Amino acid sequence: MKRHSTATVLLLLLHATAVFGEVTVPSIISDNMVLQRGMAAPIWGRAIPGDTVKVTFAGQEHEVVAADDGTWMIRLEPMPTSNTPRSLVIEAGNRIQIDDVLVGDVWVCSGQSNMEWPVSASADAAAEIKAGDHPDIRMFMVARNPRSTAQYSVQGRWDVCSPSTVGAFSAVGYYMARTLQQELGVPLGILNTTWGGTRIEPWIRLDDLVEHPAFTERASALAEQVAAHENRDELERMRQRRKQMEAYSRTANAYWADVLKDDPGMSGGWIEQGFDDSGWPTMDVPTLWKDVAGSDLASFDGVLWMRRAIGIPVMWNGRDLQLDLGRIDDSDMVFFNGTRIGMTTEQHQRSRQYRVPGTLVETGMSVLAVAVIDAGGVGGMTGPASAMTVVPINLPAGAKPPFASLAGPWKYMKGSSGVRRGPVVPGLEASPGSSHSSYAALYNGMVSPLVPYGIRGFTWYQGESNSREPEPYRELLPLLIDSWRSQWGQGDLPFGIVQLASFRAPNPHNPNEGGWALLRDAQLHARRTVENTGLVVTIDIGDADDIHPRNKQDVGKRLAMWALATSHGRTNSSSGPIASARVRTNHKGHEAFAITFEHATEEIDGGLVTSDGRSPRGLGICGPDGIYHWASAEIQDNTLIVWSDVVKDPVSVVYAWSNNPDRVNLTNGSGLPATPFRFD
Repeated sequence: MKRHSTATVLLLLLHATAVFGEVTVPSIISDNMVLQRGMAAPIWGRAIPGDTVKVTFAGQEHEVVAADDGTWMIRLEPMPTSNTPRSLVIEAGNRIQIDDVLVGDVWVCSGQSNMEWPVSASADAAAEIKAGDHPDIRMFMVARNPRSTAQYSVQGRWDVCSPSTVGAFSAVGYYMARTLQQELGVPLGILNTTWGGTRIEPWIRLDDLVEHPAFTERASALAEQVAAHENRDELERMRQRRKQMEAYSRTANAYWADVLKDDPGMSGGWIEQGFDDSGWPTMDVPTLWKDVAGSDLASFDGVLWMRRAIGIPVMWNGRDLQLDLGRIDDSDMVFFNGTRIGMTTEQHQRSRQYRVPGTLVETGMSVLAVAVIDAGGVGGMTGPASAMTVVPINLPAGAKPPFASLAGPWKYMKGSSGVRRGPVVPGLEASPGSSHSSYAALYNGMVSPLVPYGIRGFTWYQGESNSREPEPYRELLPLLIDSWRSQWGQGDLPFGIVQLASFRAPNPHNPNEGGWALLRDAQLHARRTVENTGLVVTIDIGDADDIHPRNKQDVGKRLAMWALATSHGRTNSSSGPIASARVRTNHKGHEAFAITFEHATEEIDGGLVTSDGRSPRGLGICGPDGIYHWASAEIQDNTLIVWSDVVKDPVSVVYAWSNNPDRVNLTNGSGLPATPFRFD
């Protein structure tokens, strides 16, 4: 397959930018999308400056003239709920048809790994996947994409919820959407923009960090570095990159020639369409080799040949195909009916995409053969399954491209063993601010491309990576909320915050351990100080030994309960009890604290109770000496009375103030746990 060098691609992109071209839309505006009901939902893109762009949907027709920079936007008139699939058409010099469009509610789900965590790795995964036939739920998964400047689009697509796709969905996002869909009967769209292990700073727009006094110095310095880098001579950078890639290509080709010169797959014709592989064993892909039952692949380092038959329908005959093979650990060379169509070397995190030229595509059965090299560690075709497809890419105008899944059974056979590692592709010259840990890098590459898509609100599950710095987080989380709301321009959109779950070994000797409790308090601070925010408490469903608790069902359900109460006028409880005030009192001859709570009313929340019917636990109290002791407590008229026999003059009270507050039992009658608190 003919490939352009990176430098050539950059030149083509620069040329396209200079002369513009056909009308385009970002990836989020695509098949299977859900538009936000009840609002003037924006549709936007790029076109030739001065061209008239016409957008047609659901009986509406809008026209707009592309601006001098080629950008354009229209806003659809507010629409009611619709789960009837309809097409949205965009026309200028060309025509784009977006099919299977529904109208319902759309939520952004963002954060680090606990929001990213998929259904397939969560509790009751097999049963949940089997029951995952919910075509009115769709998820757009944003690809990881740290950038130093704001991006127009990002790799991603809308997937319709089904047993074959739901395993890759964000579990928290899916369980929230499922509860809302069941309660409201409307289509639900989830914009899943997540990255495990990331801090909060990369998710905030750089201009907003610059304007905040606590972060101005560092953010301003980065802004200057980015501007200087962008102003460098582009042509010289492209020349240098071309030389790098040409040298890499020569080295990679020599590596593959050396590996395969004595390999039985090449000499035995294993790449050929007519080769008889009926005696080969079978594995279900995607998978790691070590997980293939009954095989001896766990310790195998070498070439493993994989073969898969593909049925080519009449419509595809003679047309180019795009193969998406997902991620492969570590290297691969791909053959279609015996003809090599591409290779990738030492890039286990990269999704494989190859083009099959139409001259090779004939109606009937074809064979895909892949030589997979693992030269150390684990190997395999690792997917995800939803990313493994073959689809025609040049059908006649108006024809929709059906696709075939490449997940499932593949034949396999060992080739050469003891293979050395291949050359690693030279990295792009890194722009300042393009690391996933850089200020604003994830906002630029993974949030900006979603703006200003019509949404109902945001949910956020992050903080583990900032847990050692709770004080800056008190400033950063409200800043992120304000930053996103201002960019969307839809007012004070609801923002749901998932508080960190319990983690690490419990400490039964210290009521005032702090640790993650301080980060949870910073999250509570945002709930208390920023309008239209909610807090979901998860200290009762954590895991002492795993930072990724598997019970995501309750997290999603609690987010949905908050959304129903705050966004849809339902009278259900939206939160566990949140301590709101503390006064000194006398209780049975002891100096005590009387603490009142939000979200503990009898009418809506079922009052202030304990989960086990026993006296409240997990409270600590101290006097002027600052030494905390476990406290006694009881509930009187939805007020918590706290005291200690050994603290005569109490000055501070804490609840659940530790990494893993396993003693706690304070809830409301709806079963939602109280948030940790501290009053000094």
